Amino acid sequence: MNSNLKYYWIGAGIAGFIAGVLVAPDKGTINRLQLQKKLNKMANKALNSIENMQQQLEAGN
Repeated sequence: MNSNLKYYWIGAGIAGFIAGVLVAPDKGTINRLQLQKKLNKMANKALNSIENMQQQLEAGN
């Protein structure tokens, strides 16, 4: 898959997620806490992926 297309889909997913949060029926404080939890999970997954790739690269050398 083209790397530009990947970034497009990632950006579209983030934009959709943010739009969903903005129109959500919950209170702002609840939405912010939920958003914080989800973003932390996404960040942890990204860091784990980076660490795994780094380990694979080091093992290949």
